[in-house]
Amino acid sequence: MKKRNLALSLIALMVGGMTLTSCDPVSKKQGAILTINNGSENAKQIDIDEIFDRYITKSNGISSYYNAICEVVIRASIPVTEEIKTSAERSVNQQKDKAKSNAETNGTNYNDELDAILESNDVENLEELKEKFIYDQLKTKARENYFTEKDNENASVEENRYTLLKDYINTKIPYHIRHILVNVSASDSDAGYKGQITEQEARNLTAVISMLANGNSFGSVAQSGLLSGDTNSATNFGEGDLVTLDTSYVNEFKLGIYAFDEMYNFNKTRIDDKRESRISMSENAVEYYTRHSEIDKIPYSQVLEMAKLVDVTKSNGKTVNDDDANYYPRNVYFNNLFNSHRVALITATAAEAEGLPGFQAPTEANGLKNLIDDTERALVTTDNKPILVVRSGSGDSYQGIFFIVIEKSGLTEDSVSLANYYDYKHNADYYSERIGETYVGFNEKKNTEYNKRKEKIKTAVQSYDRSLDTKIFEYYFDEDKFTYNNEIKFGELTLEQAIKMYISNTRDYYDYSDKSSMEQTWTEFIEKLEFIESNESRRIPKVCADHYKEADTLTADGQLFGKGGECYGSKTIK
Repeated sequence: MKKRNLALSLIALMVGGMTLTSCDPVSKKQGAILTINNGSENAKQIDIDEIFDRYITKSNGISSYYNAICEVVIRASIPVTEEIKTSAERSVNQQKDKAKSNAETNGTNYNDELDAILESNDVENLEELKEKFIYDQLKTKARENYFTEKDNENASVEENRYTLLKDYINTKIPYHIRHILVNVSASDSDAGYKGQITEQEARNLTAVISMLANGNSFGSVAQSGLLSGDTNSATNFGEGDLVTLDTSYVNEFKLGIYAFDEMYNFNKTRIDDKRESRISMSENAVEYYTRHSEIDKIPYSQVLEMAKLVDVTKSNGKTVNDDDANYYPRNVYFNNLFNSHRVALITATAAEAEGLPGFQAPTEANGLKNLIDDTERALVTTDNKPILVVRSGSGDSYQGIFFIVIEKSGLTEDSVSLANYYDYKHNADYYSERIGETYVGFNEKKNTEYNKRKEKIKTAVQSYDRSLDTKIFEYYFDEDKFTYNNEIKFGELTLEQAIKMYISNTRDYYDYSDKSSMEQTWTEFIEKLEFIESNESRRIPKVCADHYKEADTLTADGQLFGKGGECYGSKTIK
């Protein structure tokens, strides 16, 4: 069985359509499968003989019929132009040239190499290969027509505008973000209580916070290049790719953003039943964030203390606990302030924030109203957006502290406003006149950059839906134009009923598998957070970092510092 047909058969089986796939292959005796009502006196029937060799003999069940009917519908709906024919012939000649080249390279003969190419394309001869190339172009054209119609920005009825873009937004919940990454050498296996960073990493970390607190723009800090470990985003003022639940961003970054919006953020009240959450949070995720009903806060005053002690490794010239680096003040502060792997805010009291433009009081406008009280201030960007902080990384290949700004939330805004933000249908002048108002025109760019950003959104919209082909099929299947042969039965189902059930089951399967995968991702992420939380009591207390600096005498046993007390006993951290 060819792989492409096998895959469809497996999908049908997995979604519970066993009654549709357990039947015998159709035989040639069953006559027409579909009738095209083309307006003439003699409607054209698509006979079993016409599709038998290509589909029916290669796999069992309804997927064979579905593939065959798809091809019939597309071929009947999209005209074959001379340009398409010429392109297909050119492609065939290229494959013939490839067979000659392969024969010379491999020391084989031309016919064997050509047969291998035909086999890889699932055809028997060159004429079928040409037809395949024609059909590939017809499918491409069908998709283009579908996208043009469904993403029509000029539709007379508002709800018909940007249909696919809004579907993408509602399904994938994209976030437009900027970030700064401060690399750290702490291992991913530090369990949240024994992470160790270098003096320079500690300087970088505290310097980023200090620069933002003193009113430097987020983009300028990111672009400085001296601090951000993500050079790609740094050159673009901290801007990264769009974040969705299935992008490759690390979980603390990606899921942290979604949890922040879902559980804490802006004017959104916490929903009573998280099982209805659009982000498919697992039960343990709901329970975890219910326990952590307040967002984590990193006191700016303690960041300043950390900054004073980044180079301290000895006290009064003496090592502590056999020079155990876990007791270095920078590592004590790192573990207590930054190593929970939960999203946090940098906060200060009103008095501490005096004269620091980067700290702002909570308002509806800056989204801090539900996050901090009126006596507190939080670190924000120059355009008043909260700056989130989270420890994350990818194994031990890289680890770091991310500073994240949500430019556009996928959860807290409706799909209509987001469709206007992410639209990609206009020319460069449109975006250059609206800098900051749309994703494409977020920053002033050259025309080529606008086009790249337009293409990024377009590609995301046109590739996110795994069941897109079934929607295109339904778009072209006009019941006034096509008639099923319902004498073909699948158990108690007619061919028409079976095809519709196959499409429905396929979509249900994709939806179910996506949600199951997302719940599993949440579950694994929360298990990691719970493990780190279970080790919080093993962190060396922050007071020990201060005592490290202050201790100046050794006790009689040579182990304890007079002012360090029990922080510096002979028993080291494990």
